Amino acid sequence: MQDYERFLSLLSEIIQSEQKLFGEIVKELNIKTNKKDFIETYKDSRLIDLYQKRRTWTVVINHYILPYIILQMGYAPQNEYYRIDVIGYNGIIKEDLIEMGKRLDLTPYGWRMRIAIEHENAQGKWIDEAVKLANIYCPLRVVIGYNRPLHKDERSEQFEKECIKYFFECLRETGKQIGTVYDGKMLILFGQRDEKGEWSKIKYNSYLLDLSTKKYDKQF
Repeated sequence: MQDYERFLSLLSEIIQSEQKLFGEIVKELNIKTNKKDFIETYKDSRLIDLYQKRRTWTVVINHYILPYIILQMGYAPQNEYYRIDVIGYNGIIKEDLIEMGKRLDLTPYGWRMRIAIEHENAQGKWIDEAVKLANIYCPLRVVIGYNRPLHKDERSEQFEKECIKYFFECLRETGKQIGTVYDGKMLILFGQRDEKGEWSKIKYNSYLLDLSTKKYDKQF
């Protein structure tokens, strides 16, 4: 299973617990965090209730859900490194490097960023985060965003595909003007509103993008 598939699978498992209390989920998954006051405040709220509060959901997903997923993928999570919401990394430092560092009075560092995630809760602002991650060299880049309510004659999937094509055009125009090429994969998830335009259920549509070929595939 590739990293993006593992990521989507783990996220899907958590989303299915939307009716459970936040405190129960944190306890069941054994999620570690230094935001104790936040847990105490919202432990008796259902996950779906927190999802409907945009700023609160940002804290939940950035400091609880995404770090948990990254740990389950075998990487170490870190918030706001490179000013990216959440990253996952791994690395190995050999003993001889530690000894050499002691002689030079240097602390050894050796790691590789494996996953970079940006969650943007402001409606229609996700594209800025997508362009940001397009400039980051990382095996898995994930953008989680939310679009405006659909008009009566619009359908969710078709509208999202148009948004992705617009994102590709932004990259293409930028590349043309400054002579650069964007490549690699990017996973984009769009939060889904119900027919009334409300956030009544935690649901995302996801797309795997190839930035070099400007092609994409819907995942779930």
